[in-house]
Amino acid sequence: IGSGAGAFGSARDPRHAAAAAGVIGYIRSVALSMRDTCIRANVVSLAMGSSATAGCRESRFIAPAVAYLCHPDCRVNGEVWSAGQGR
Repeated sequence: IGSGAGAFGSARDPRHAAAAAGVIGYIRSVALSMRDTCIRANVVSLAMGSSATAGCRESRFIAPAVAYLCHPDCRVNGEVWSAGQGR
């Protein structure tokens, strides 16, 4: 699980943005090193936490993406998926 701050930055917390970007780089490197195996590595980048999403049940949008990426038939590898805020 990652954060949109890794891709888009964060004026409030640059340390969080740097750590989130590190997660993306790490997962993409794992995906490359494991591409000839059955191991897949992806990031679900959470886009939530603003006042616009107050009261929204974010898990109903995020859980299906995570479930799909965890399925044995999923061939997605090395990608960053953004989930939350109604999508």
